[in-house]
Amino acid sequence: MDRFSKTCLCLIVLLLTVIALRPYVAPQPVRAATQHKYAVGNWHDFGIPATDGGTSVLKQTLNNDAAAGWELVAAVPLESCERPGSSMCTYTLTKSVLLIEQK
Repeated sequence: MDRFSKTCLCLIVLLLTVIALRPYVAPQPVRAATQHKYAVGNWHDFGIPATDGGTSVLKQTLNNDAAAGWELVAAVPLESCERPGSSMCTYTLTKSVLLIEQK
């Protein structure tokens, strides 16, 4: 074998070794699966006036849940019909909110 062939073969082996050892030298970041717990609560009439302390009952509920380790993920407004007896509902009112929390 001539010198050129040996040099090319050595370079190929060296590059393949670098490619093969790369995951061990700099491993890929791993995203661990999380084990979240979810709680769903329905809150009615969120327009309740403030209590004696100046905060609403909804805010107190969210503060208590946060103190217990729950984090609010989403608040989904639920719509209801103004005229429940009619077959067509042309106007909807938002009277309740669906609260989704995770721990």
